[in-house]
Amino acid sequence: MPDISGIELAKALKEKPMIIFTTAHKQFAFDGFELEAVDYLLKPIDFDRFSKAVYKAVDLKRYRANVYSTGEEPVIYVHSEYRMIRIVVKDVEYTESMEDYIKIHLTNDKPVLTLMSLKKILELLPEQQFGRIHRSYIIPVARIKSVQNRKMQLSHIVLPIGESYVEQVEGWLGAKLL
Repeated sequence: MPDISGIELAKALKEKPMIIFTTAHKQFAFDGFELEAVDYLLKPIDFDRFSKAVYKAVDLKRYRANVYSTGEEPVIYVHSEYRMIRIVVKDVEYTESMEDYIKIHLTNDKPVLTLMSLKKILELLPEQQFGRIHRSYIIPVARIKSVQNRKMQLSHIVLPIGESYVEQVEGWLGAKLL
């Protein structure tokens, strides 16, 4: 592009679309992946390689839409340890931020660690069932056992309620928190 590079354009966009970069310069590939590009194709582009990138984008779109259904229970898929992990939504105990990663704690299984932000996982989970209670935690609202002194009791853990999330939690409970 004459006045702006694809990388610069991608950085300037508020909404982040799925992008497949194409270029003759492989030194820019890292920048593309840093922007969470779906793929990075080097010219000349082979049709099979192009097709693979498009299918990857289609799969990612399904993943982001993320209301996969097995016919019985809603599930989500996340990348963990070089594979896609299927998580039944009702099994999510809570989700915890760990810098660039999140840990999804499950009721009957070991936690799943994935490279994703809390904001992104919240977009994947059913909006009516999950909410953020702290900059580091997302919980399923139905798992709230009790709330006292800005602390929330779930089944086996007590989590803090962040100051900026108090009103939201009050809305779920229909009561004022002290």
